[in-house]
Amino acid sequence: VCKGMKAVLNLLEHIPYAGVVINSIVSDPMIRKFLEEILGKGYKIWSIGARRACSGDPGLYLHQDGVGQVNLFLSLDDNLKGDGASIFLPSSHLIRTSQKKWGVEVPPVLLKFFPFMFERLSGLKGNIGVFSNRTWHGRWKNRSSLDHPVLTIAFFPAGYKFEASMPPELIANYSGTELGRLLAGPLDLPGTIDSNCECRESG
Repeated sequence: VCKGMKAVLNLLEHIPYAGVVINSIVSDPMIRKFLEEILGKGYKIWSIGARRACSGDPGLYLHQDGVGQVNLFLSLDDNLKGDGASIFLPSSHLIRTSQKKWGVEVPPVLLKFFPFMFERLSGLKGNIGVFSNRTWHGRWKNRSSLDHPVLTIAFFPAGYKFEASMPPELIANYSGTELGRLLAGPLDLPGTIDSNCECRESG
């Protein structure tokens, strides 16, 4: 029985075929141009996963993540109401002071009182959403009777690292593809800095 939110990390290690789908996304000329405008040249993928917001999932508090991170979400089912979906406070990426410094990391139980303030990442199966993790974001409660899965890809600008790099043998599986070029491996680690909340708070 699924309760809350379930996640699969390092998706390519568990479902290699997912790389075919992901490569078609990151190879798309419009998506490549869009990501380069946001992240600059040399951006990398440091994390690929999937998550499922189960029926009754209480949601996730409003927060920010590490420096430079941009996430791409691919809807794996129809979710027009945005049940269990990520939510965002519009234009909050322009606020220079972090939520943590202001002490306003809002718990999900309070979000229901201000639904008009937030946008939900809703849509049809196959829809793609991209957002900066500097944006104040969380996850809406799943009030539906269905589970709602999404595929997640975390991009970072050149010069940043995030958690562990991907194994060289995994990257080799996608040699000669756009995905293979973007997957961050051990050779991308030297000279990079951590992209995490502590880095963000220290300025």
